Amino acid sequence: IDTNLYKNLHYVTSSEKLPRPVITDLDADDHNEIILVNKDYILKIIEFNPASRANGISPSVFTKASTSLVKNFGVRTGRRPAGLATGYLVPKADTTDTNSTIKAQLRPTQYIIVVTDGWHVMCFDSELQLIWESSPVEDVPEGSYLEEVAIIVTPHRIKIGDQGTVVVG
Repeated sequence: IDTNLYKNLHYVTSSEKLPRPVITDLDADDHNEIILVNKDYILKIIEFNPASRANGISPSVFTKASTSLVKNFGVRTGRRPAGLATGYLVPKADTTDTNSTIKAQLRPTQYIIVVTDGWHVMCFDSELQLIWESSPVEDVPEGSYLEEVAIIVTPHRIKIGDQGTVVVG
């Protein structure tokens, strides 16, 4: 491990920690994906290749999608991910129908929510396309950081026309 990457040159401090990976079935295909953020603030979806397992080969792993959390102009301040969560913003439909085409059309996908240390809340779809970004806190004091954040993603609506709720605390 290259300890030169840490501010104190010895170990990761609270202000440098990244959120733990999330393991879930994002797109309801009966195969779990791993959602993680690396030290370069790249959000990635890692997937196992189920075809390799079916052929008796050791499962292969590949990056299904990735995107940078750093704005286009490369400023990293306020962009360190502090929280990562997934969930449904649309209620699950009844998938008891035996027709596979109908079942595939009704299959809900989960959304990925990232909260950064600058209090930016970003919502991505299961292909890592940015759906929306919000900054609920206007002024973050300089030198402050989020040590811990909780995120809840739920399909429950607050107002008519909503597609679910994201709660950050």
